[in-house]
Amino acid sequence: MATQDAGKEKKPDEGEQKEEALLIPNIDNYRYQDCYEAKFPLHVDATQIVFIGKVGLEPVQAVFTLTNRTLEDFWYKIKTSDNDLFKVRRRTGRINKSTGVTITAYLIPKNKPNPFKEYQHYFHIYVRNVAIEDENAYETWVSASRPAIAKLRLYVDYVYHPYANQALAHAYGQLLVKKEPPKEAAVGDITDGIRDVVLNRLVEAQNDLKLTEEEETWAEATKRLEAERANANAPHRFMTRNEWLKLEKESKKKKNLAKADFERAIEPTAATRDEKLAQKLLGEYAQAHVDSGYTVDGIGLKKKKKKKTNEKKKKQKSKSKEQSANEAKNVEKRKKEMAAEAAKHAEKLKKLDKMKEEEPLKVTADDLKKPIVPPNVANFIRKNE
Repeated sequence: MATQDAGKEKKPDEGEQKEEALLIPNIDNYRYQDCYEAKFPLHVDATQIVFIGKVGLEPVQAVFTLTNRTLEDFWYKIKTSDNDLFKVRRRTGRINKSTGVTITAYLIPKNKPNPFKEYQHYFHIYVRNVAIEDENAYETWVSASRPAIAKLRLYVDYVYHPYANQALAHAYGQLLVKKEPPKEAAVGDITDGIRDVVLNRLVEAQNDLKLTEEEETWAEATKRLEAERANANAPHRFMTRNEWLKLEKESKKKKNLAKADFERAIEPTAATRDEKLAQKLLGEYAQAHVDSGYTVDGIGLKKKKKKKTNEKKKKQKSKSKEQSANEAKNVEKRKKEMAAEAAKHAEKLKKLDKMKEEEPLKVTADDLKKPIVPPNVANFIRKNE
């Protein structure tokens, strides 16, 4: 009987063996993970999430990656043991086959926390197959028609360190420590930690929203404004989409105003406008004389060349001698008028040349009291008085 009792003690029940296997971790605490139900289909590059850093202006950050090495698509969801203490970026989403997603977790302690007790906090990762009727991750996980096919538990630990604020999960908590401690930041300067967090958040925003080239300008503007606010010792805040659209609208307005000024600057001057007006009047004058068979070339009248056809020849023969004589008189009269105008213009030019050759008048005391005019103009006025 004793031997039988000893044999029974050596062979406990299978249920007890499973419970002990779940409760007893491995020797290396940083490699312990707890998996329930079916085999977890996704590959996680970390077996435990370790937050390493100090408690300051910026949260402590840890990064891990979920990779789908199967030939199916999955929905995933991440839950935390304390939503006030932990924040997860990309909490839900879809992972297609042969792709992966990077998850960023933040620890936001209100005061200087002590290292966590063993297995005190954890993250749960749920996985579900993708169905045809699924539209987005939110509606998929809100509906309770299909449960999750697998769940993975990742335990979380915290290690205080004064010169680090980020831990890469695939390095299993390896410290990211600088060789030299950072210098004390002056008033108005931003620390390396704040700069790292701002840059990381901008990169994550670009990946989440799939920004286009235009929206990348939004990211650059956000980065610049964040640096300006931090240098001004102002509470840093991310630039919203509406603010960026307002800036873009103002910049377009300035460009349109500059374009209008440029077009106004290259408008035709008074000389070119007068020249165009002269050409227009000359065209109208020429059009008025088309019916009489003459055109204007800017100097005089020229006989308009016409194709001689049989009908036109008959019309020309039918014209009376009186009409042809009157037309010839009109042409001669117009030539005489233009010659007289040219003679008058030549006389005016001769007078101006004589005025230039003459000496300027002597200025007297009485002349100083009069309005100042150029000497040549004064001489011309006195001669014509």
